Amino acid sequence: MNLNPSRSGRLQFLGTFQILGNRLISRLTCRSRCRSLKEDREKGMTLGKKQELFSKALGLLINYATFIGYEIRMGEVLRSKEEATRKGFPNSNHTRKLAADINLFRDGKYLSDTLDHLRLGEFWESLTGEYDGVEIVFAWGGRFKDGNHYSIQHGKVK
Repeated sequence: MNLNPSRSGRLQFLGTFQILGNRLISRLTCRSRCRSLKEDREKGMTLGKKQELFSKALGLLINYATFIGYEIRMGEVLRSKEEATRKGFPNSNHTRKLAADINLFRDGKYLSDTLDHLRLGEFWESLTGEYDGVEIVFAWGGRFKDGNHYSIQHGKVK
């Protein structure tokens, strides 16, 4: 995905995204065969479709972070059930491929403070909304003492 800044200051991500500052202008959309809107509202979105949405949104977050001057190194994305249980989080969204830990750097220096993630966290949360007729919550770990954690809520798990 390439960044294409326009003269008006708006950033346009080539693809299905447009942002203005930290506000999403157009939502991510399901391009593959989706169930009918009515069926989605009644049954919710499948885990697979949530994983696809999470992957697209994570790409957007990484591009945004890079644009505002951060260097990104991926932390934990996929975690086994055994590892999640050992760490005390057996229901972790990392086991569902709906969460990622992102390590931020600036000028080669690791930024470990949750406040370093605030701008990205607020941007991530701004993605919360209706996708294919289903309300999807984008959760940032800075709200629960895990500042580098970005996920999509699944059930009650962030």
